[in-house]
Amino acid sequence: MSTVQSRREEDRLRLARHPLLRDLEDAARDACIAVFHVEDVPAGRSVLEEGQANSRLFIVLDGSVSVKLPKRARRVSEVRLATLGAGDLFGEYSVFDGQPVSATVFAVQDSRVAWVEKSSLDAFVDGHREAGRHLYETLLKTLVGRLRANDAELDVITIG
Repeated sequence: MSTVQSRREEDRLRLARHPLLRDLEDAARDACIAVFHVEDVPAGRSVLEEGQANSRLFIVLDGSVSVKLPKRARRVSEVRLATLGAGDLFGEYSVFDGQPVSATVFAVQDSRVAWVEKSSLDAFVDGHREAGRHLYETLLKTLVGRLRANDAELDVITIG
């Protein structure tokens, strides 16, 4: 097996094991994996920029990315929100609400990400209702988990 084929198989296995896809029936999982694209992102390169349009959901396959609010005219300093590693999602806010990206995401180290366009995700959901319902429930649980973590962090800041 060539290095490229080996890398593709590794990517497929990582996606198949991801919480978003792992509980889907085999045929639905394979169909969903087929609509993902994979790319390498060199360290320091941005994947998303705050304020830009985005219609992609991303999964970090390897490496790590940083989520930050860059220094701007009304923001006196950069605000680091999170560092995401293998298995973490990003881009889901703008995929759900169609609004511009709320933060900048850049590769902290050489990274590999899988992404899917919202239109491809919607087509998958239309063709695989039960799998699509599971996929969106998993995305919502991820979002709610982040909101709860942010609430807990605000409690610490407010109380502490």
